Amino acid sequence: MAYLREGLDAYVREHFDTRLNSTFVQRNPLLYMLGLRSVEGKTKLGQPKAGAIFGGVNLGESKRKEMLGSKEVFYSYVKSEPNDGGYVDYGGATRTASTFVEDNKGQLAYRWVDYQEPMKVRQHSLLFAKGESAIGSILDDGMAQTWTRMQKRINTLLWSGGTAANGSSVNMNTEAEQAREVWREPLGLRYVVGTQNNILGRVNRTSETILNPFQIASATAFSSTVIDLDVNRKVNNGYVDATSSDVVDGIANKNDNGIGCNLFILPPILFNEVASQADARGINVRKGVEGHSVTGFEGSVIEHDGVHYIWDKDCPSGTMYCLDLDQIVVEVSPTANFTWGGFNDKTKEEGGEKYDWGNYDAMLRLGYLKPWLMGTVTGLTAI
Repeated sequence: MAYLREGLDAYVREHFDTRLNSTFVQRNPLLYMLGLRSVEGKTKLGQPKAGAIFGGVNLGESKRKEMLGSKEVFYSYVKSEPNDGGYVDYGGATRTASTFVEDNKGQLAYRWVDYQEPMKVRQHSLLFAKGESAIGSILDDGMAQTWTRMQKRINTLLWSGGTAANGSSVNMNTEAEQAREVWREPLGLRYVVGTQNNILGRVNRTSETILNPFQIASATAFSSTVIDLDVNRKVNNGYVDATSSDVVDGIANKNDNGIGCNLFILPPILFNEVASQADARGINVRKGVEGHSVTGFEGSVIEHDGVHYIWDKDCPSGTMYCLDLDQIVVEVSPTANFTWGGFNDKTKEEGGEKYDWGNYDAMLRLGYLKPWLMGTVTGLTAI
């Protein structure tokens, strides 16, 4: 039975879209949790000519429309706190500002990363296949390999992008790399939240230290390094430093949401200990989040004090990542929203081999609004 290239394209599109809607977000804890803030964004994944935005709950509709059509997105921040106010004496001089407010504003800039996953299949394999089911079986095998690799690549770079390690191949900590029209990798969690004093969004955090995430070393900050279910209270509400006896302010006092960090990501070993503590208190360890915009997620989630704990195999050993989901924005471009470009006949080229090839495209942009509201707790142990 002869095969039709149009039929192959339709088959691939249908099955990739099915896999996208049913597995991609669900197998990635970070994207899944960002969906708590974006019911609409999930429904647009894989839809032609539609873009999707996760996170950034405080972004207005006009800002979202502007973002999806731009080469670069900018998020503003205040460089330093103004401190020119004060009393006015009887008949005395009024207060004057030492600087102009517009000069006290900085901007973080983030650009797109264009992912492409190629797939090819020999025409002889399709020509010799007996019937539609045999052709479908060949494509299923090829799509499974391609889809799994694309999913793994994106998941890895959401964590390690820009670090040139742990699955990343590009060091984004240079002005030249971040000046590229299209970035080669996004700036992942390890780069942005797990590291200080590097270049973030084309701004050097060595000089703009306000942009650095917080870092808590459990060995010196806490009385014990053993992970505790209530560690979120120390991060968000504050604690007394075990070494200096200083009172350390919590993130909730710096965050408009009044909570602070609302997602705590742990490596599996630390999560297991927290889960055991939750069991002992009668706190339910759920599979997924109730009322979430994507159903079917099988990852374990603990809700405690209005925040969530999850585990991720890519989370560094002994480290807890403390995130504010409202401050992370993942955009998917409407021009490459996990789009299959169609099969091409290689034999049409002079001397071309006898196979069909095509690419699956996804263009993503990962941005951070207020990185100083997120950070890590390091040196944690299970017992």
